[in-house]
Amino acid sequence: MYSAILVHRARIAKDRGYEYLRVDASEDSRPILQKLGLHAVTTTTPYQFSV
Repeated sequence: MYSAILVHRARIAKDRGYEYLRVDASEDSRPILQKLGLHAVTTTTPYQFSV
């Protein structure tokens, strides 16, 4: 299901003229994203705010 949604959203982005697709996903998604031809170019670090 995840792959189908990703492909659908990528197709919409392409139809709207976007050249690149940005995905913020967990490490568990990496194999799926790589299988679809996406490449990691950077990482994000979650910030946890504590009072």
